[in-house]
Amino acid sequence: AELLGSEQCHETLRRLDEHFDLVLFDSPPVVAVTDAAVLSRLVDGTIVVVKAGKTTTEMFKKALRQLEDVKSHTLGSILNDFNLRGEGYRYYYYYYHYRSDEGGPDDGRRRRRRLLDEIKKSA
Repeated sequence: AELLGSEQCHETLRRLDEHFDLVLFDSPPVVAVTDAAVLSRLVDGTIVVVKAGKTTTEMFKKALRQLEDVKSHTLGSILNDFNLRGEGYRYYYYYYHYRSDEGGPDDGRRRRRRLLDEIKKSA
């Protein structure tokens, strides 16, 4: 946490912001250490990654509360390690294709552009 609060860290973040449209940081879990909460205040937005079958709903809510407490701009969450071949696979498979077909072939690009625009607005 001390390194993240240093002037050198702030200068590095400024340089990255000048040279790149999007910079992603992988930080330790929010609930485990303070580094993630400190870093969340220095960036334009935070995406919370949740591991399927491991992260409990209570831990997820606690992480969101901690980010909210430090005035972090939480953009959303990602569920990783989700097994589509498990129970209910057909439902998720159908839903995935149904949702992906709604907006046409470049729907994903439009969503990414909106996300980038939102990040830039909040800067």
